[in-house]
Amino acid sequence: MYLLTLLFSLLTFSGIPEPAVATDPPNIFRSTDQGKSWIPFAEGLPEGASAGALIEHEGRLLLGTDVNGFYVLPFGGYKWEARNQGLPQRIDINSVAAKGDFIVIGTYHGRVYTSRDAGLHWQSFVFNFMGGSVRALHFHGDVLIAGTDNGIYRSLDYGTTWTQQGDLIQVNSITEFNGQLYAARRDGIVSSQDGGLSWSIVYADQTVNRLLLTKDRLYGLEMGGRILRTKDGRFWERPIIAVPGAMHTNLPAALWGGFKPQSPVDMPMRSITETSVGWIMGVAAGC
Repeated sequence: MYLLTLLFSLLTFSGIPEPAVATDPPNIFRSTDQGKSWIPFAEGLPEGASAGALIEHEGRLLLGTDVNGFYVLPFGGYKWEARNQGLPQRIDINSVAAKGDFIVIGTYHGRVYTSRDAGLHWQSFVFNFMGGSVRALHFHGDVLIAGTDNGIYRSLDYGTTWTQQGDLIQVNSITEFNGQLYAARRDGIVSSQDGGLSWSIVYADQTVNRLLLTKDRLYGLEMGGRILRTKDGRFWERPIIAVPGAMHTNLPAALWGGFKPQSPVDMPMRSITETSVGWIMGVAAGC
């Protein structure tokens, strides 16, 4: 025993390094210089956690991950906090919306979970729709609207029951601009002036993956990286001259000006979101 202890001591203090433990790199990064540089932003998250959905709500960041559950970054905090009581052990979160302390999340497998205490406890209901993946969630007043693989659904009771509205076309993003609702779909963009009861096409060309807002414009990000924008929801324009090196005060304007976000690691960018604490990038292996 003495010889074994002496050998361990010699190895420990001889400068021989201990074997490195392989860990997955962080999959979430932050930039505070308009995308010029990125640093890890994953304190408190499990190894390899990937951002499936991220929003900012009342000073907090709300993060739904691919398989690691739901997390909150408090106002002024630096470490993500897990909020998973009542959620499955493995849950693939695609979308998040919030109103006060009420938070709702949608999953890849078509489930919706709600929390009335800012994510401390969760519950799910048996729904009356087969909507496929829940790709978008949005509160229009007290009406909760979901964009799914099979169209748009409305809930008047905070996610307990749902009614399908419009046709069964995949919806990727929902937002509100100038008092109207807009939804990015597989076939373009539609709008609603009656709280989501009826929808009309305002742009039809190709798939629009995401909608972004500034104070006076609505932007759409198309499949393939193209971008368009509107001031009134009727006339849509594309950039004529891009100046990638120019500095911009917000993310939509930077993308319009030719900014191409580059992943800081050997994995492709999955998402980029502008928040009050910087631009947040999520990366992930595969598509």
